[in-house]
Amino acid sequence: MDVFLCGRTALDVYFLGGEVLGPDFYSRMRRVEVRSLEGCAHTARQVAGCELGFLRLLHTGKVDVLVPSRRMCHRSTMVRHHVWSSELPAGAFLWCAPSVYIASPEFLALTLADEMDRYSLLQLCMQLCGTYANSLTAPHGMAKHPKLSNRDRMRTMAEYGAHHPGRNNFIWAARHVMEGAASHTEAGVALLHTMPWQVGGFALRAFVLNRRVDYDEPNRQATGADRCYVDLFDEPTGFGWEYQGEEGHSDVDGAVPYDTVNRARAAGLWGGGAGDPRGGKVGGSSDGDRGGAQGGGSSSQISEPKILMSYGADQLENDTRKFAALRDLGYDVRPLVWGQIATVGEFDRVARVTAERLGVDIGARHAFSEDPEMLRRRVKLHRGLLLRRFYWERL
Repeated sequence: MDVFLCGRTALDVYFLGGEVLGPDFYSRMRRVEVRSLEGCAHTARQVAGCELGFLRLLHTGKVDVLVPSRRMCHRSTMVRHHVWSSELPAGAFLWCAPSVYIASPEFLALTLADEMDRYSLLQLCMQLCGTYANSLTAPHGMAKHPKLSNRDRMRTMAEYGAHHPGRNNFIWAARHVMEGAASHTEAGVALLHTMPWQVGGFALRAFVLNRRVDYDEPNRQATGADRCYVDLFDEPTGFGWEYQGEEGHSDVDGAVPYDTVNRARAAGLWGGGAGDPRGGKVGGSSDGDRGGAQGGGSSSQISEPKILMSYGADQLENDTRKFAALRDLGYDVRPLVWGQIATVGEFDRVARVTAERLGVDIGARHAFSEDPEMLRRRVKLHRGLLLRRFYWERL
């Protein structure tokens, strides 16, 4: 008898499996074709009889299983039932262990779409299409894992489940998801730039997330590296943001934890000090950026971070070399810290600098100083995509 894992159990397997059982845990999974859930394990005794020993290291509490009918649901101290009565879509499950199957990342998101609000669902899809996992046990609250899905698979899965109550939410999330995010904050910043203005976003074109930049020979010698990755990068203009904050950051080559809470002004990286690779405030420049505030004001630079922090000398040196190399290659990549995105007002300045660099005139329609409804939308979107973390812990 087979057991089909879903829900919070499947999320724990995906987001904690590599951290606890090693990175090769994911490579053992393989896609299989499951045509029916009939005869699946659904009672506590049946589920206990399956080879779920590995779950003890990853998951506490009830085991979430998928069943085809509500008549199989009953109260249990061990099992939580989720019903899928429609035809199973192609690619719905992965083989996880003998007689144990797990909902594929995109099918899992579809089945959870009626249990999460839209913003939480979108962040979940960003995580599944990224290289990070929020973790309550890992340093800096984040662990690294391979990219589990992609945008095309999400959008293909959105075509199924016509009678599932959360399908509309999942279609919406699949429409806006981006690939390659390496942290929760990075994903939130990218989404706040690109979401439609009707819901509080700025409707700018999507960034390439963690875009690889190969150094030329002089910069290889200067930096001691062959390449770097830029968190948010716009291909047509060569403009980008590099988030440097309080959480770990996971990239293609591995986890790179920043052991800081914010960048310290005393280190010289901010405020035009000796360590500032651009010689100006964060996000500003000496050639007259217009990062105006709420209504497209005349302030010439983004305000400095309000939270200061310790900043290691090694990381300072590495970042200085990285920004200098990117500038030498013709890219305009700027550091971004939590103090610039922590509130709606601060992020408004960041987004306006981005829009100017992308050649987009967002104008007064995005101003919220005189529009309470726009402010309400902005606050809701900002809270939903950036401030909330560990949302799946509540499932």
